[in-house]
Amino acid sequence: ACIHKQKFLGKAKVGKADFSTFWEWFGAICVLYKRDPVLRSLWMKDLIHGFVSREMCAEILARWPPGTFLIRHSESSPEGLFAIAY
Repeated sequence: ACIHKQKFLGKAKVGKADFSTFWEWFGAICVLYKRDPVLRSLWMKDLIHGFVSREMCAEILARWPPGTFLIRHSESSPEGLFAIAY
């Protein structure tokens, strides 16, 4: 649901261009986890939060003490980069 809202703006139907853009972004993330055992390990231990919007990230962090940070996938990077919020 989070990815659908972020990448497709909640559209009922997704066009070819949006679909291609999504797979470019998502595919890059999948490749990162496939090739890097350290990242894969962090993901499996729930140390990378993953597919969370900036807004949801702020809501999550508001419930934790100062100094807490969250690692998530960048919404704007097609290369599958990470964003760190604190």
